[in-house]
Amino acid sequence: YELLDDPTEQDLSCPRVQAGVERLLLAGAFAQVGAGPVCSSFSQAVNPPCRTWAFPRGRPGLSEAMRAKVALGNLFSDWVARLVGLCLDSGVHFWIENPSSSWRWRQRRWRRLRSSPLVGELLTDYCRWGAPWRKRTLFLTSNAVAGSRLLCDRTHSHVVLRGLVKG
Repeated sequence: YELLDDPTEQDLSCPRVQAGVERLLLAGAFAQVGAGPVCSSFSQAVNPPCRTWAFPRGRPGLSEAMRAKVALGNLFSDWVARLVGLCLDSGVHFWIENPSSSWRWRQRRWRRLRSSPLVGELLTDYCRWGAPWRKRTLFLTSNAVAGSRLLCDRTHSHVVLRGLVKG
């Protein structure tokens, strides 16, 4: 599913589209499910922070706009966690990718999934795959790569991902 391909039929934040994906999964249409859910409110780089250890689902006192982003992020994160649960129940392999420091991994549903004996993690740095930046990334997975680590070998320097690039 790619939102840019069809904003109506492939918008995974839409409950109708989510239900369609779940029906396909339960019908055996997928051999594997993969996702890199985007939600800027889960980034530790958000300043001022919209999530804290005490309030991982969103801290009190957020602006109306940030409250809406946090709520949408939570809804989408909860659905992807539900989808992973359906994969586990159906014997369908999966991988879910997000930065290792993401607040996503601190959500109760994700902590529960991470503790399952059927689930493992691949921890990697983007620079090991040719990117000029490090960006440590965690893949939660049921695949054979679970338990692997492919981290920076420290033989190069990184582009720092911070701020805006004009151009």
